[in-house]
Amino acid sequence: SDFMMEPDASGFISGHTARWYQEEAHSKILASLQDNRSALCVMATGTGKSFVYSTLARYWDGPVLVLVHRDELLQQGKAHLENVTGEAVEIEQGEGRSGSARLVVASVQSIYRKSRLERLGKDRFTLIIADEAHHYVAPTYRRPLDYFADAKLVGFTATPDRGDALALGKMFDDVAYVMDIQDGIADGWLV
Repeated sequence: SDFMMEPDASGFISGHTARWYQEEAHSKILASLQDNRSALCVMATGTGKSFVYSTLARYWDGPVLVLVHRDELLQQGKAHLENVTGEAVEIEQGEGRSGSARLVVASVQSIYRKSRLERLGKDRFTLIIADEAHHYVAPTYRRPLDYFADAKLVGFTATPDRGDALALGKMFDDVAYVMDIQDGIADGWLV
């Protein structure tokens, strides 16, 4: 059964009904985080990873940091989060500094610096979302994940085997959900 984003107190509605597998991914990630610090979600390109991580952020009880690795993903992540949550989203990059917003999107290249991490504080976020999680086997990408050690961590990727699969397996406690390209094609969501 699909869930429809309910309006919040301001009447905001995202206008998107989740596909069955997006709802399933959302549920399985939350279930995994009950027993684990970290979970990985593997979804083929075009199946809605950004929507799933945005719904996680919307319903997460606490501050959320979304980490991305490219500049264009900062704006895309911000737009997805604002569309689904109806909340203001701040960007942490270069000269841009986040303030008190609950939702923050940051580039790994900016946030990995010790001074920036210390300014944010170890307890600033309760959930870290790592977009394109296969990049996070690199030490510089791992630094923010290790710094916010008490936060839950969810990684999203379409290509879990592109990087060092063994290292990626050690990074995440559980593979919570998989919707690969073959599944997407078989179910009629991809061509």
